[in-house]
Amino acid sequence: MARIRRIILQEKGLYPVQTEKQPVEPARPKFRQAEKLGEKVNNLVSIYASMVGWEQKEIHTEWMRLGGKSQKLKDAEDMETKRKWLVDLIEMERKRRGESTS
Repeated sequence: MARIRRIILQEKGLYPVQTEKQPVEPARPKFRQAEKLGEKVNNLVSIYASMVGWEQKEIHTEWMRLGGKSQKLKDAEDMETKRKWLVDLIEMERKRRGESTS
């Protein structure tokens, strides 16, 4: 549960609290941004699938049924939307179970 909490807080930009200035990273090329988002999305899909007892493929299929694009297309905007959708689903499931998200 601590891992799920940390991931949700990271996705919301609330973890970790940075006390010192971090070096500025150069902007990533679009395809690298998409790859990084794809990794985050896959991690969130795995978490949600284990919470609700679905296969990961079922969650990806549901995303496309709702109008989302396949991750194979490497569309960073769509993957960011999917990431937010998954974070919301995980939070709703945790609330349904009576678990704290903070």
